[in-house]
Amino acid sequence: MTISTTNINKSYSGNGSTHSFAYDFPIFADADLTVVVRSAAGTETVKTLNTHYIVTGAGASSGGNVLFKFNTGTSSDAHFSATDHRPASGETVVIRSELANTQTLDLVANDPFPASAFETALDKLVRMVQQHEEELDRSIKLSRTNTMTSTEFTTSSTDRASKVLAFDSSGELSVTTELGTFKGNWSASTAYALRDIVKDTSTNNIFIAITAHTSSGSQPLTTNTDSAKWSLLVDAASATTSASAAASSATAAAASAVDATNNGAAQVALATTQATNSSNSATASANSATASASSATAAASSATSAASSLSTFQGQYHGAASSDPSSNLDTGDLYFNTSTGIKVYNGSAWVDVKPSSSEQTAITAVNANASNINALAASDVLADMALLADADVISDMNTLATTDVVADLNTLATSDIVGDINTLATSDIVSDLNTLATSDIVSDINTLATSDIVSDLNTLATSDIVSDINTLATSDIVSDLNTLATSDFVADLNTMASADVVADLNTLAAISSDITSLSGALEKTYTVTVVNPGSGNVFALDGVNAPTIELFRGNTYVFDQSDNSNTGHPIAFKDSGGSSYTDGVTSTGTPGSSGAKTTFVVPSNAPSSLRYYCTVHGNGMGNTITVTDSNISLVAGSIANVNTVGGAISNVNTVATANANITTVATNISGVNSFAERYRVGSSDPTSSLDEGDLAYNSNSNLLKYYNGSSWQSISPGIGSVADDSSPQLGGDLDVVTNAIVSTSNRNIAITPNGSGSVVLDGLSYPQADGSAGQFLKTDGSGALSFATVAQPSNATTSDAGLMSAADKTKIDAIEASADVTDATNVAAAGAAMLAGASFTGAVDVDAALVANTVGIDNGSNDWVFSVSSNALIFSYGGTAKAKLDSSGNLTVIGNVTAYGSI
Repeated sequence: MTISTTNINKSYSGNGSTHSFAYDFPIFADADLTVVVRSAAGTETVKTLNTHYIVTGAGASSGGNVLFKFNTGTSSDAHFSATDHRPASGETVVIRSELANTQTLDLVANDPFPASAFETALDKLVRMVQQHEEELDRSIKLSRTNTMTSTEFTTSSTDRASKVLAFDSSGELSVTTELGTFKGNWSASTAYALRDIVKDTSTNNIFIAITAHTSSGSQPLTTNTDSAKWSLLVDAASATTSASAAASSATAAAASAVDATNNGAAQVALATTQATNSSNSATASANSATASASSATAAASSATSAASSLSTFQGQYHGAASSDPSSNLDTGDLYFNTSTGIKVYNGSAWVDVKPSSSEQTAITAVNANASNINALAASDVLADMALLADADVISDMNTLATTDVVADLNTLATSDIVGDINTLATSDIVSDLNTLATSDIVSDINTLATSDIVSDLNTLATSDIVSDINTLATSDIVSDLNTLATSDFVADLNTMASADVVADLNTLAAISSDITSLSGALEKTYTVTVVNPGSGNVFALDGVNAPTIELFRGNTYVFDQSDNSNTGHPIAFKDSGGSSYTDGVTSTGTPGSSGAKTTFVVPSNAPSSLRYYCTVHGNGMGNTITVTDSNISLVAGSIANVNTVGGAISNVNTVATANANITTVATNISGVNSFAERYRVGSSDPTSSLDEGDLAYNSNSNLLKYYNGSSWQSISPGIGSVADDSSPQLGGDLDVVTNAIVSTSNRNIAITPNGSGSVVLDGLSYPQADGSAGQFLKTDGSGALSFATVAQPSNATTSDAGLMSAADKTKIDAIEASADVTDATNVAAAGAAMLAGASFTGAVDVDAALVANTVGIDNGSNDWVFSVSSNALIFSYGGTAKAKLDSSGNLTVIGNVTAYGSI
């Protein structure tokens, strides 16, 4: 293929339901993809192929899909899983090409040049380059026109620990001492490292640790026992003092209003005692606020002046500026922002050095009650305060000013309770409260006020339960509840509440997923879309392109074609012969429009093989269907047997007591199933589903048989191997048929009779003891063998070679008479005379030279003959010369000569 795209990754947002995510670049194998899911918090998890997802489209130039596994309702689906692995809402799916950096093409010299394999190897190299380029694009690097002598540094891990990577005066990389880490406010009993930066909240000064230590004592650090271990960075004491004074003044100005607002009667009493001079007090408060503001302004000016006058210390303080500095930055750098105050650089961004929590609380309180302060200065409020100066009112206020009442008022003054009081103050609710104020209802309320019932009411008051109660409060459900409240139904409910039934219900609840799966198996809906994976349109069922599917007889299946991609693509069914199959099929609406669907109630006699296809575009858009019997249908068809089992429930209970054994069988169920497939019983030998090693019992012949791969063989009663019996005995004659008794590993075959018994082979009885050296076995003609000595003929001559008969001696004497056996020439001549015209059968061992003009090797009608002609050795076959070897060593042949061949 060609690589026409530089894209190697795709990114999608998960929603908890989408399981198919496309990639539009080529891969060569499923494992060439890496799938990463990133959580909203930034945690990245690499998913596992075939565990969390599967891949389609490997080898296709246009890419394919990553299908996350989930419970599709059909266990045969390639992306089926009992666990839902689909990316959740808020998660990001990243699909990346990560081809291994290996080269697997092995080109052998002089072999054919495989163009496709070579192109694939080049494609993989291009993909690897693209992967590296993508990683380089995400790296920190110099621009094209920038320069640096080296990006290497040699500082060891120990020496660079707790340091920062920086640029030296030449702009080169260097490992330098870190300025410090801002640790916030100083606190006692805290371990501080060298160059840690803290804020002294008692003075607002900024210090840096010059010695690692665990803090002790208290603030200010200038008088602390560890003061020598700290060095002052920013002296903000005077500015902090001025700011604190301003805040205190503002707080004092607002204190009366705040307390009056939050604490009610107690502060009103205080305001009453000052009512006579309320106007002057308000004016004084305003003047105080003005003075406080002036003081705050002066403090800010003082802080600005102090910040401006600070000189740069140790190259780390950047002075005052209106915006964050952006160059020559080190972690721990400081500068004064003319808008917000002191800021510290944390290594990636500038952050404010905030006021202490107590200061911020005071400032926030004043700001939050600014409107109240202004409101108290209004003429109407001053008039109200004058009215409150009445003696009776003051007496009432004194009564309310007790600590208990003030505490109660504080409790009631919370926004939630004030809101509740406002809600209760409507005329309807006041009327209801009057109704509830009768002694009977108050008594009932007291009863309900016990801790147990209040706890129960709190439990019932959750939004979910309140929602459920509202749901149950509809007239229809109330009517249903009234129906259920009859004595008969109550009795039934009591029955259902028994321990056994509750246990059964708990059991069913524990398998709710199975019940849901069972429900889904009885009626399943396929969402049908039409997609083009690159080879033409196909039906995608639940996001899977043209899958093979399994349907169960008696179950209902809905093929939902409401997606507009189905326009012009009606789905239908065929049998294996190609004929339209319409039994149990009902189509509704037009494919591609809302509500369009085809419902298939699979008949009980449906064929085992069907196909779904497009009536317009043919079989290519669909795939095959396997039709099998539903276990539920099978059980329903055998309900009589089920009822029979129910009638024998005591036997079932008996079996239940053997649950441990049943569990053992269940644990080894694969072996049980395997044996059930291997062993059968019938009146005739099985003829189908045969595997070598299968067993069958023929009830007609009463024989146990095994299948040897081609036919059934009987197994005679008894042991199957002599090796299985430590003391075997024959129950009859041993018939080897056409076989033999053969030992292995060069072992002897020992036949040893017991006691005085003899070895009898084919009627011959062998001796029980060995004879003497040189003896032979002879028979007496009656089946008895014994050892005997060979009798020496009377005219025989004894030599070292043994015995020689008289006839043999006569031959030797004749040879001796014609040749002098002491003369080599005569011996040769005698030998030649003996060999002339001789013919041998079997091997001929010649210790000396064999002298002959022509030597022939018998080969039927075509003998090999070796002869000598003109000092050359001629090799002839069937009377025709085939090769010649002359005296100079030259070899001439009439055929081909093969060197280094094999024979």
